[in-house]
Amino acid sequence: MYMWRERSKEEKHEDVVNTGLLPLDVVEGFKIRPGFFRMYGACVASNGVSFTINSHGATRCTLLLFKPQAPKPYARIPFLDSYRIGDTYSMLVFDIKPDEFEYAFSFDGPYEPAKGLLFNEENVLLDPYSRAVTGQRKWGEKPEGGKDFEYRARVVKATLTGAT
Repeated sequence: MYMWRERSKEEKHEDVVNTGLLPLDVVEGFKIRPGFFRMYGACVASNGVSFTINSHGATRCTLLLFKPQAPKPYARIPFLDSYRIGDTYSMLVFDIKPDEFEYAFSFDGPYEPAKGLLFNEENVLLDPYSRAVTGQRKWGEKPEGGKDFEYRARVVKATLTGAT
């Protein structure tokens, strides 16, 4: 006899991950399409990674991809205007492997300190929804040259174990 049960968050996630979506655009040499707007952070798909982030007041968002521990990004992929709904930016980047990069964002927008708006597209910003953070090799260790750390995120693959 079949009994109905509520699917877990991971099982619902698995349906989205294996959708077989195709790219719609090519930006900076990367195949992209709108991502999974309701799944914040980085979400692994069968054919790439979806990045979703929210920023109130930003006028532009750019995804920065870094080789692990590299000081400069190897790719800057701007979110197209059509990949934004309200304050949420979402983009699926095809053919990238989660274990081969670190990522961050940059935002552009108004610079009005009196209103609390401090946008600067040169700043490298950590994904507040990230599940893993890189930067320091050891807690409390100071970087060479006395510079501040630039923290970046890593993508974490979720796996189902013992699903019934």
